[in-house]
Order: sequence, then C-alpha cells, then structure tokens
Amino acid sequence: MKNLQIILLIITANFINAQSLDDYVQMALENSSAIKNKIADEKIAGAKILEARQYPDTQINFGIYALQPETRVGNQVMKWGIAQQIPWFGTNKSKENWLEKAAELKRFDTDLKKREIIYKVKELFFWMYEKQRIIYILKENKQILKTYEDMALGALANNRTTMTEVLKIRIKKNELHAGIYQAVKDLNALQRQFNRLLERDEQAGVNLPVKLDATEILPGKKHIDNFPMLSKIIQSKGLYEDEVKMLRKQSRPKLLFGVDYIPVNPRTDMTVMNNGKDILMPMLGLSIPIFNRSYQAKIRQAKLKGEQTHWAYTEQKIVLENMLDGLMTDFKNQLILLMAAQKNIRETQRAIDVSLKAYETSILDYDMILRLQLDKIGYQLKALEATVKAFELKARIDYLTN
Repeated sequence: MKNLQIILLIITANFINAQSLDDYVQMALENSSAIKNKIADEKIAGAKILEARQYPDTQINFGIYALQPETRVGNQVMKWGIAQQIPWFGTNKSKENWLEKAAELKRFDTDLKKREIIYKVKELFFWMYEKQRIIYILKENKQILKTYEDMALGALANNRTTMTEVLKIRIKKNELHAGIYQAVKDLNALQRQFNRLLERDEQAGVNLPVKLDATEILPGKKHIDNFPMLSKIIQSKGLYEDEVKMLRKQSRPKLLFGVDYIPVNPRTDMTVMNNGKDILMPMLGLSIPIFNRSYQAKIRQAKLKGEQTHWAYTEQKIVLENMLDGLMTDFKNQLILLMAAQKNIRETQRAIDVSLKAYETSILDYDMILRLQLDKIGYQLKALEATVKAFELKARIDYLTN
C-alpha cells in the first residue's frame, strides 16, 4: 500500500508538471460557466428561428342562436366556424432570415467572452509567477544578508565593527522575511482565484515556470480587424437590411381563409324544396393595414440603424487601434526598463564583489555593502516587474488581435 501511494504521488506530480499555461487556458475554456451561458444564449436565439415558420393561431368559433332566425327551409340553430390567417407570401421567410442573422450575432458575444477568459487566465498566471519570483529573490538575498551578519559578528568579536552594523543587517533581514511571508500569502490567494477561474478545486497545484524571458515574446505586426466587436458591427448591417425586408413584408395585407357551417332544422308545418338543408359558407378575406405608419416608422428606424453601423465601426476601430498602439508602446518601454534594470543588477554586483575583495585587506564597510545589496534587490524586483508587465501587455495584445 505504501509503494502504491508513492507511485500515485509520482504520477500526480508528473501530471501537474506536465501542465502548461496553454493547458490551463484550455481547461478554463472547457469548464467556464460564463462561456456555457453564452453558448446557451446562442442556442436560444437559434431556437427562435422556428417561430418564423409558424402561422397565427387557427380560430375556431361556435355559437348558438339565442333567437333562432327562421328561413324558408327551417330555423338556424347554431353556427360553427373555422378560420386561418396567413401572412403575405414570403413574410415568414423574411422573418426567418432576420432571426438567423440575429442568432449569428450571439456567436460574437461568445467569442469575446472566450478572449476575456483567456486573458484573465494569463493575467493571474503571470501574477502568480511574479509572487513566486519575489519569494525566490527575497529568500536568496536573505541568505546573503545572513552571510553578511555572520561576517559582521566575526568582525565584532575582533573589534573591527560595531553592534550597530550587525543590527542594521538584522533589521533588513527581518524586512525581507516579512516580504517573503506577505508574498506567500498573496501567492496562495492568487492560486485560489486562478483555480476558481478554472472552476476546479481551489487547493489544486499550479505549475509555474522557473523563469520567463520577455525578449522571447516580441509581438510582430498586429491588427484588430478580427476583434469580435468589429465583426459584430459588420454583421449587424446585414441584420438591419433583413429587418427592413421583413417589415415591408409584414406591412402587406394578410390573407384569411375560413368556412362557416350552420345547421338548419327542417320545417314541419309545410313541405318545401331543400327543407332543412344546412348552410356551408367558405370565406376569403384580407387584413389590410391601411394605417401603417407604425411599419413605416420601424422601417425608417431600421434603415438609420443600418447606416449607423458605418460610423459605429469607424469609431470602434479607432478606439481599438489607439489601444493597440498604446499597448505596443508600453511593451517596448517595459523592455527598455528591463534591460536597464538588468544592467544595474550587473553593475551593482560588480560593486559588491569589489567591496568584498577589499575585505581581505581592510575593514569591510558594512553600511555600504548593505546599501549595495538593497539596491540590487530593488533592481531585481524592477526587472521582475518589467518582465511580468511585458507578458501582461502581450496577453492584452493577443486579446485584441488573435
């Protein structure tokens, strides 16, 4: 049993390690209730198309004469009738086309929601990576400060430094410890949010990369032509054109077909031809919208909405292009900050190495070495911040352009 548990742990660990950001994105798309809700909206809109194929309710009437009219062939006792109204030829087909276009528009809402989910997964993933790296950086530097503390204690024993220098190092070491503790708490909270987004167990492990390199994700030439909101506006123009056709059909007369049946009681007081012969009356009618201003107003509105799509598309495209341009600029700026921070890390480390080398022949300036080490930590965190920000910006660019 113990060996079996070990094997299961190894398999589980391998499975977790095999998961990548793409795997998490796919999991979120498959599990997302928000996406399933949008897909349900698509199906509902598609089911409405069946409404266009239905005729108005058939009218069946039945009545009994309270005062029976007497005719030459007998008294009329009751009346049966059935009638069916039928829209003008092609009206239902035009409505069906309009409903199909309206259903297609729902697909763009689903696509937009998918992009939002993908971006949110990436954003949380990079935030978790940032917290993990902060923990690593602070732990690494805390250990270095521990080395400086040991060196300072040794120097203190030989009267080559003061207790004040030792305490300064300890204070900074305690601050790093607090930063590590805070980053761990933040990482745990982000992990729970991430797992909720994936709609799985909140305590499930997340496999994070050891190190990310922002220089490997340089975005090429991008465009926003395939953004769902733009595609939806283009599709809307066809919707309004079909709406105009549908309204014109609906404004035409409606046909009415029916038949009335009146049973007649035969006369008993005399003999006549066709005595008691029932009455059968086929009917044909028209429902003419003489006062059709409401249809004309709706047609006018649909035409104006169709014309409005041109301006809406242009406006939305300008907004998205400006947004994309800003994101690309910010991405390049983050790379500049990253390279500057990396250069400062190297220069600071050289200064530290020079100071430590001088320690072999003279008294170490603990105040300076501590300041240099803290400067290095600051540059390391700036480099990390620029890296994470670059990946976030790349995810945002993909949201607009993929």
